Amino acid sequence: MSNSTATAANHKQTIAIPNALDRLVRSARTMGLVAVTLTLLFVGAGCSDDNPLAPDAPAPTPEVHSVEIQNAPFALESGASVQLTAAVQADDGVEDHGVLWSSSSPELLHVADNGMLTAVAPGNVEVTARSRADESTFDQVRVTVTSPDATIIGVSIDPVSEELYFGNHLALSATVSGTGSFAPGVSWRSNRPHIASVDAQGLVTAEAVGTVEITAESNSDPTKSEQLTLEVRPARITEVLLDATQNEMLTETTQSLSLTVNSLGQIDTSVYWATSDAAVATVDDSGNVSGHTIGSVTITATSNADPNRWGSVSIFVDTPDLSGLVKLMNVETNRLLFSAGDPAQGEGNEGGWLQSPTVVGADANYYNRALWQLTKLADGTYLLKNSETQRYVFDPSDALEGPDGSEGGWLESQTILGADANYYGRAVWNLVETGSGTYFLRNAVTNRYLLSTGNPAEGEGNEGGWLESPTMVGADANYYNRAMWEIVR
Repeated sequence: MSNSTATAANHKQTIAIPNALDRLVRSARTMGLVAVTLTLLFVGAGCSDDNPLAPDAPAPTPEVHSVEIQNAPFALESGASVQLTAAVQADDGVEDHGVLWSSSSPELLHVADNGMLTAVAPGNVEVTARSRADESTFDQVRVTVTSPDATIIGVSIDPVSEELYFGNHLALSATVSGTGSFAPGVSWRSNRPHIASVDAQGLVTAEAVGTVEITAESNSDPTKSEQLTLEVRPARITEVLLDATQNEMLTETTQSLSLTVNSLGQIDTSVYWATSDAAVATVDDSGNVSGHTIGSVTITATSNADPNRWGSVSIFVDTPDLSGLVKLMNVETNRLLFSAGDPAQGEGNEGGWLQSPTVVGADANYYNRALWQLTKLADGTYLLKNSETQRYVFDPSDALEGPDGSEGGWLESQTILGADANYYGRAVWNLVETGSGTYFLRNAVTNRYLLSTGNPAEGEGNEGGWLESPTMVGADANYYNRAMWEIVR
């Protein structure tokens, strides 16, 4: 089809649209729908995605991304010239890719509008190339103008030797010696960058185990350089240090241990924790120690990277000091621990416990015979000595054999006595907290419970004395909570 034919066809289509609309309007007028129809037609035309009258979205503003000065020398001898170029990275819409050249000290180093650099006099100068399209985007280099008579004697690196471990960094410096005015800078390079890399400032990074040679080369005279050989060693743990804020702590308390892991190089410094006796104290993954029962425990932190490196600390877990003048009330019988019999005549004068009076459960504190001096010993155990009779709560029983409750009751259990001394340690008791503010009293030698027999007391002092009071026995278990005591101060 020729161009003239295509143009005529397009004109015909343009004319056909209003003719079709006219016929539609005439048909709709007879139905009273002209306004609605026209509204829908024009609304539809306005909302169409193909509407040729819809405005275009604004185009994004082209941007300059970077300027990079190329082939700039580190040093330039007075009187010499060099042509600089600059690469401008910008969007397609940026028309001007040129740069504006400038020198921080034109009297030392002159730069022409076309980037021609001419050295005038010795000194250090900053040369800048700034985008014409966006002057906030620029690049800058430092050039040293040297004198014609400058001579580089040598380059030295400091430090001359250094241990380097995997993952570590080592900052090197280089000194260029010579005569006249010269550029003191150097270029750094590594012959095995996969072993150790070095940046433009001389910072070495150990990348892998092995041997590497680092070179510092004079920028003024590339024939003058210095080499340093470094050995990158495997990273390792040197020591694990563990310290406790307190080497003694109480049951039901927690303390955080202080952990220090010293290492050479980049290595995992985490540890795993362990306790020598979880019944006494436990430790979590963060080094928090919780005390549970009386005793000594060793907490250890061992390096995950090197199990041969570990640290430990010893902690003694103790119960709270309950020492003092107290009364002991049985939870089940409501009877007080009570010392019957005559007062002791000195410590140990009776020569034993065979004639010692009994300890009973009275319904009141008659004549202060229910007052006891509770004294904590160094190992956390206690002595109970009556303030009136000066007699100790004493268990004459055979040591418990078998598990708790194996004797089936307390009817055959031996009576607790009030002895005049702590014979064979049988007046020593462990106070075991039950968790409800009450305690079991277990003899340190026989391992038996102090248990209150008889009927519960009916009020305080109703029995009129202690002559008929039931005895205390050393039972093999806490039957019916009769071995549970409340400490009353």
